[in-house]
Amino acid sequence: EGRKEIRGWRRETREEKENRKERKLKYGRLMTGPPLGGLLFQFFGFETTFFINAGLLIVPIVLSFFWLPSTNSMKPEEDVVHASNLLTCKWVWIGMLAPTLACASWGLLDTTLELHLAPFGLNPFHIGLMLLIPAATYLIFSPIVGLFEFPGPKPLVLLGFLFLCVGTLLLGPSPFLFFLPRGSLVLDSISLLLIGLGSAFTIVPCLEMVTEEVSSKGDVTDAISGLLSSAVALGNTVGPFLGSSLTGAVGFEWCTSIFSAITGAAIILYFIMSMNDLYIFSRENKSEKEDDDFFPDISTDAMVLP
Repeated sequence: EGRKEIRGWRRETREEKENRKERKLKYGRLMTGPPLGGLLFQFFGFETTFFINAGLLIVPIVLSFFWLPSTNSMKPEEDVVHASNLLTCKWVWIGMLAPTLACASWGLLDTTLELHLAPFGLNPFHIGLMLLIPAATYLIFSPIVGLFEFPGPKPLVLLGFLFLCVGTLLLGPSPFLFFLPRGSLVLDSISLLLIGLGSAFTIVPCLEMVTEEVSSKGDVTDAISGLLSSAVALGNTVGPFLGSSLTGAVGFEWCTSIFSAITGAAIILYFIMSMNDLYIFSRENKSEKEDDDFFPDISTDAMVLP
């Protein structure tokens, strides 16, 4: 058992290093993508921008054939848990919902923010700089959120839901917020900043939250990575489709309001699950107390020998 724990600790250490490298690459993409794309589009046009992007993508594709290790030598361990076994835990669904909503908010911005900012007369480079606001916020606060040990991952995810809900509600702004000014770049910038904060607070703690809930099942690292990667891909797929469809049907203000309502529904679901856990915890404590009262602890000092 001790050797297994040491091997697990070493494996988690290597995976933490790989996750840090992956986050650095993700930060670089989020930071350089929008302004670089806008700059290339402004000076070289639409087709040349994607030709350059395709040429850059060829390099890692070719290098991957030489650098990536073969999987034939990797033998599965006996305690490896499959992803389907984790779906029975309700908090796994919240852990998947968190990155899905965060990535969907980014996908929504990719397809609709340019149309929303069109009345300001911004060029593609300036629009890229606006998209840089949530990316830079995510870059700055993700390491900070990763350092939080109190109050735990679950409250941090809830805080991320709140940031996403308020940020998308202000981005329109929503027709319900009739007292806010329309066509304000300052308000849009604040909204994008809140969306970046929400992304950091939902994506970073969800891995720890899911791991704490299902770690007793065995080696769940691969299963959790697969589920969270699927959630990110789902958000990247649903976000652009939802944003373009709703904007074309009801307008940008109602589109962001509907997305804010979806995030609000996630907050309500979070509270329902938390109250259910609190109820189960109180019932278990009450049952243990009744058992202690019914079966008192008899110490050896109190025993009287004949």
